[in-house]
Amino acid sequence: MTLGFAAFANWGSAWYDGSRQRTGKHCGVGLRLGGMRAASGKGATRIDLARRTNDAVTLQWVLSIGSGFAFERIIK
Repeated sequence: MTLGFAAFANWGSAWYDGSRQRTGKHCGVGLRLGGMRAASGKGATRIDLARRTNDAVTLQWVLSIGSGFAFERIIK
């Protein structure tokens, strides 16, 4: 079992046709727990804490807990 650390930041925008454009930024930190010799993120557990800063929404904290990684099916 291995403990890892991740830091991340992203920016994006999305809106419905006819509505005002909404943008958002997130930055945060995360922990990764899993086997060091694993070929992919399969079986890894992640715990992420991010700060959301959107123009339409006040500052918010977001906690995300999951396993595996979102893009691991694409990489294979």
